[in-house]
Parts: sequence; C-alpha cells; structure tokens
Amino acid sequence: MPSLLDAIKTKYGSDERDAEAPIGIYVPRLGPRKSIPRLLILNDCGVDSAGDENSLEKTCAGVLEIDLAHNQLTDWNEISKILQHAPSASFLNLSFNSLEAPLSLIDESMEFPFLPRLSTLILIGTKVSWSSIWFLLRKANTLAEIHLSLNNFSTIDTSYLKSFPEDTPQQVQCGSLSSDSGHGSSNEEEDGVHFHHLKRLMFDGNPVTSWDEVAKLGMIFPSLRHLGLAGCPIPAVTKEGCQYLENLESISLSNSLLQDLSQIAPLCYLHSLTELRIQGVPALNEFTAHERRQVLVAMLPRVRRINGGAPISIQEREDAERAFIRRFASTLHPPPRYVELKGIHGELAPLIDVQLKPMTKAKVRVYYDKIVLERSLSVYHTTNDLKIILEPLLGISCTKMRLFYTNPELEGVFGREEMRFPQKQLYSYNIQDGDEIHVDLKTSLQNLPINKENQ
Repeated sequence: MPSLLDAIKTKYGSDERDAEAPIGIYVPRLGPRKSIPRLLILNDCGVDSAGDENSLEKTCAGVLEIDLAHNQLTDWNEISKILQHAPSASFLNLSFNSLEAPLSLIDESMEFPFLPRLSTLILIGTKVSWSSIWFLLRKANTLAEIHLSLNNFSTIDTSYLKSFPEDTPQQVQCGSLSSDSGHGSSNEEEDGVHFHHLKRLMFDGNPVTSWDEVAKLGMIFPSLRHLGLAGCPIPAVTKEGCQYLENLESISLSNSLLQDLSQIAPLCYLHSLTELRIQGVPALNEFTAHERRQVLVAMLPRVRRINGGAPISIQEREDAERAFIRRFASTLHPPPRYVELKGIHGELAPLIDVQLKPMTKAKVRVYYDKIVLERSLSVYHTTNDLKIILEPLLGISCTKMRLFYTNPELEGVFGREEMRFPQKQLYSYNIQDGDEIHVDLKTSLQNLPINKENQ
C-alpha cells in the first residue's frame, strides 16, 4: 500500500529543486503539476500510512486542506504523523477510512498534536468511536464543523467525558450535563464538557431514535448553529429537548419518522431557528407541495426559509396562517397552533369553492317543427358534428339542415345566429346551459317531404 508521501509524489511529482542551469535563461522551475498545492485531494489512492516523516514535513508544511476519503487508513498513529507535519491544515476529510480503533489507544511514545487551525473535520462512514471524537475535539480547540454521518450511532456516549486530562484547552469548559428534565443519566453526564467552539454538526443517517439523544448534542455543543439529522429515524420532537438547542439556527429532519403534525410542532420552541429542511416525512405526505409549505409556515412563526425555497414574506405568512385556521376549523383535535392563530386572526369563514376550469359540456334544447329534444353536447363539437348527431334524431339529412343558435334571455336583442360554418366549434358561440338550437330545412327544400325511413 502506498503512503501519503508516495501518493503525493505520484500525483504531483517530487518537489526537488533542479540543478542550476549553465545558461542564463529563466525557465519556470516547477510545472503546474510539479508543485505541491495547498489543497491535497488524494481520494481512493490506497493510502495506509504517512510515509517518511522528514520528507513529509518538507512536503506538507504549507498544505491547508487534506482530502483522504476512501483510503486504507486504520492507524491513528499514522494520522497523528500527517497532522503533525501539516500544522497549517484547516480542513481534513477522512471519510470512509476504517477508524473504529479507539484513539485513546494511540502509541504512548507519540504525542497527538494540538490542532489550533483545524476548522472542519469530516469523519463520514469511518465507524469512529465516541471516545475518539471527544479526544479529537479536545485537541482541535478551534474546530467549527464536524461531520459524523453514517457511523451507526444510536446513542450519544458521554461516559468518556468524565475523565478530562490536564491539557484541556481554555475553549473547552467543564460543566454538568445533567438536567432537571431527566435527560440521560446524571451518573454518566456529571462533570461533563461543553465544546463551545463547534457550530455545525452533520449527523445524518445515524439510527438515533430519541430526541433525548439529540438534546445531549445540544448540551455538549451549546453554541451549535446547524444540525443535520436527515435520514435519522426520529419519531417525534419534544419541547423539553428543544431547550438545549437554544442557539440552533438551521436543522434538517428530512426522511425522518415524524408521523403527525403534533410531533413537528415543538420545533417552534427552537427560538433561534430560521431555516428548516423537512422532506419525505410521513406527517406531510397527505399534503400537496404548496399545502406542505403553507402548513409549515403557519406552524413555525420564526422560520424564514423552508427546504431551501424563497424567503417567507409577511404576506405569505399571513395567507398561510389564515389557510391553517380554515383547514383545521372543523377537526375535532386541531393542533395547538390553531388556537393561537385564531386568537390573532379570529374566526374565518370557509372560502367559496370557485371552479375556474372551462366548461366542457352544455345542456341545450333542440327545436324542430313540433319536436323538442334536450341534449348534453360537448362544446368542442363542430357545427357539422352537431348535424350528424341530430340527423337520426330528427330524420333530416345533414345536407338539408339549417341550424340557428340563440340565447333565450337575449333573443329579443340579438335574435338568432345562423350556424353557417361547418368546422366552427360550439364554444365559439359562447354556448351555455339552457341555450337553444333551432333546426330549419333549407329554403329550396322546405316543401319536400321528410324521409320517414330515416326516422
């Protein structure tokens, strides 16, 4: 397996200086692919170790971002060497390396470096343990964003936080994680730690099923601004758990197991929440896309953006709240928000159901001599179609018919309109229910007898 240093040389070439040329002509010493960039992207290169430390120190001294996803790293000692010789690194991606070995078992002869510049750490699908996570958070005292998705976490194990070493950075503060609400075990969470520097936590795709476990994250990371919980089978949000996420500004709950609006409603107790992503949840499946947005806007008065859509305007919020009142006015157990909104907007009468779809059929009366017929006709029929329909009913050949359209209410003003054009459709006469069609024989044929055989 290649080391990190081998992978760098393979992709970017060595950083060795060429001997002085005997000619005084300037030639760029290193080509664009022969210099080590500040962003190292070495995905799926089979890297399993750091390589020669002296060479690594010269190579990675100026590197700012390291992406080592989908490699073969399993030993925290090797990762320690990489970080030690890349002191300027602010971004590290170790996703889909197998890192289940506890970091606390690192070789005692080595000292894991402090990471004062690391701001983003990605550990997606690494099977990393909670003890390793707490260890890294202590060392990276400026870490603002961490990705822990797809690590099969069903609980938040805080037991390791009780033993806190003396080399604790000032940004990590000791405190109690126990609470009067009874979340978690006080024996496990006493003498806990608060990591105030962490602002973003991606926790998607983990099988956590209790909002109490989410509340623990809020207690440990009191400055948390964004929390990703997409794909977590959480069945309900609780009011009690929301009090520990008081600084949370955005959250993703897409593809969770929220079954009812009452299980979403406690999100209104996240007083700093302004952005929500929530798609693919059973509680909203019965609504159309427009209705889902309306319901969420009405339920969560502080949220300003939903599912990445346009910002919610004052007018949209008022319309949504009024629609919410009308929607749940006749239900036996309306959501608690219904009572609050009724106090703001009062009782609202149901909206009249106005059908704006164009009429496709009209019921008309057909008059010929002493015959009166009532038929429902498609407004898309042509004059010729109408003659074909009437031919067997009246016993008159299509070629002998003259048709006249009239609106009984306006006949005295406009009279009858002859339907002269065979391909003209009935809707172009503005035909309506109750209108009349009068059939006459053509003038030259008025005195001819009707063919009784066609009746």
